[in-house]
Amino acid sequence: MNGFTKFVSELTFKQLLMYVIILVIVVIFILWAKGKIEDEIAESKEKKKEEERTKKIDPVLQAQKEIITTDISFSDSEYIQMADALQEAMNDIGTDTKKIKAVFQRLKTKSDFLKVVEFFGTRTIHSGWLWITTTGTLYQLLESELNVNDKAEMNQILRNISVSI
Repeated sequence: MNGFTKFVSELTFKQLLMYVIILVIVVIFILWAKGKIEDEIAESKEKKKEEERTKKIDPVLQAQKEIITTDISFSDSEYIQMADALQEAMNDIGTDTKKIKAVFQRLKTKSDFLKVVEFFGTRTIHSGWLWITTTGTLYQLLESELNVNDKAEMNQILRNISVSI
């Protein structure tokens, strides 16, 4: 007989039962630990996704945090007018890139841009086709309304104040 077979054959029923119970407990512990680790990994991934969603969904709060009050160049009413002009430029069929460019060219600092983002908030624009609308922040609406060349042109203007869309 080999060593393992001899070992098993010499065990009493109680000893064998004890080894089986210990083995079952070890397997259960391993499966429990594996489940805990998988849950932690899934939770971590979900937390990262949530952080990314928050960054994308709430740039208004992010803008408010980054604004440097000494770098503000306009009054609140002027920022509201700029935000309204951007919404108007994206509303209905076609996007008035000249109007968007005119607003961006007025901005003197990054904080000016962030104030426009703040006052723009979340708005709804109409596509001009029946009842179809799109709701989003300034970043989201610019992303959906501007083509690649328009974005590059806007980023060229905004580069002067260290901003990109």
